[in-house]
Amino acid sequence: MEFEDILAEVGGYGVFQKRLLYCFLLPITISISWITYNQIFIMSVPDHWCYVPELVKANLSDQQKMMLIRPMETRHQMPSQCKMYTLDYCIDLLELIRNLNSTKSFNDYVLASNTSTKACREGWAYDRTLYDSTASTYWDLVCDKSHYPHLIFTLASIGGAVATPLYGSLSDRFLPESPRWLVSVGRYEESVVILTRIAETNGYSVPTDLITKLNNIIQEKFPVGTTILVFVGNFGCNCVFVVMYQQAAEIYPTPVRALGMGTSATTSCMALICVPYIVYLGTYEQHIPYLIMGGLCLVASVAASFLPETLHYKLPQTIEDGEEFGKQQTYFSCVGLHGSGIKRNDKKADAVVEQQELEPLPTV
Repeated sequence: MEFEDILAEVGGYGVFQKRLLYCFLLPITISISWITYNQIFIMSVPDHWCYVPELVKANLSDQQKMMLIRPMETRHQMPSQCKMYTLDYCIDLLELIRNLNSTKSFNDYVLASNTSTKACREGWAYDRTLYDSTASTYWDLVCDKSHYPHLIFTLASIGGAVATPLYGSLSDRFLPESPRWLVSVGRYEESVVILTRIAETNGYSVPTDLITKLNNIIQEKFPVGTTILVFVGNFGCNCVFVVMYQQAAEIYPTPVRALGMGTSATTSCMALICVPYIVYLGTYEQHIPYLIMGGLCLVASVAASFLPETLHYKLPQTIEDGEEFGKQQTYFSCVGLHGSGIKRNDKKADAVVEQQELEPLPTV
């Protein structure tokens, strides 16, 4: 006698279970999905540049304003997001730009005057093509504060790792519709009360020997070694689930980070389609699902060992950075953190870039 046999006698998937599903579980699941994934959009960081009040109302095109504000970064071959030219944005300079037929005159002016750059002093302006406002733009979590969005993702993952097992253990104790758990702890009388309610709601008669059947349910006892392996496996799965989103967000280059995360999530959802059928294979041989799942986990773990380490390294900002990122690191680099990548604290490398000559600005 199994507990599923008793559930079938009290109505199986009947009115009671449907009410529980549609009135309780479905609304919670929908709300959790919004809470879980909205942080990706809330913390998104669009393209940004130094805010220059003198140019806000100037009769210039956006491209001309960008030309006046954003120096070209030699390292990434992209307009800077955190620095601006050290210029006196006065009316004379604005008049010069208005009369330009090309950007050559301004390029010559920058090079001839040996114009330096400086950090943004008046805040930042943001590209509002995709987002009118995000938490990152509201609090200016960019440049020297660019690590805060990643910190928020990390804290959210830590919260999930701590709360998930807690909620899992509490759910069995605070939902009255959990006769299976009551049986597992030997509280048969309380389980009978709930099963009686389920049977009456589903329009089924209560089995007269219900208490006897509950007492006769064979509780499978796992060996100590198997129990330990189950806990270790669950712990590993939870750790991987927490880490994979953070690692994926760090490895994808900035221009394709959102696209990459979305593609990864879509791929994982497509893979989940096969899971019910893999579980169903257990009806033929009980060990088949475990062999398939365990084999996939081993393949994934070997593949993950080839991924580059991101600790103390500057994250890829362009597609080219992404292609080169981690090539100088050794295999399984997360253990020794070896490699000759560009590190966050590599002040010498930053100084070299600062001393390089400014390249010409893009033409209008």
